[in-house]
Amino acid sequence: MVETLAEAESLLADFQTNSKELEEEMGKDLDQAEKAKEEMKNKLSRAETDRDDWKNKFMNLQTTHTKTVTSLQRELEALRESLKITKIQLRDLEMGNDDLERHERAVLSSLEDLEGKYARALEEKILLEHELQDRASMEETLQRLRDELRDTTSEVSVLKEKLERAEAAP
Repeated sequence: MVETLAEAESLLADFQTNSKELEEEMGKDLDQAEKAKEEMKNKLSRAETDRDDWKNKFMNLQTTHTKTVTSLQRELEALRESLKITKIQLRDLEMGNDDLERHERAVLSSLEDLEGKYARALEEKILLEHELQDRASMEETLQRLRDELRDTTSEVSVLKEKLERAEAAP
């Protein structure tokens, strides 16, 4: 029994030694596990903070994007409306331009007609002036011939009287 007791004490001493070594190892492992756990908690906390930061950045970017898209859509709509108005104004200007061109052609045609009438009237005036000059010249000639006829008639009368006196006086 003493032997068994000594053996049991020896086993107990070995067990206690092994237990102590195991406890120390487990204590070290537990310390490492707690350090690892603490590091993991810190990493998790940093990751959550990063996640929250990125989430906030994403939300801000999304808000900015939405505002930008809305603003660009409004601007695009305004530009489309402006383009529509400009096209209408351009069409109106082109129609007005066509009307002006038609009016210009009509005025030019009227001007050409008036110029033709003026040229004909001028030619007619010149012809009438020539006729008037010819008539004045003819009237002068006619008056001269009348004067000559009167003078000749007077001379003939004087000569007839002289002839009658000459025939009556023998």
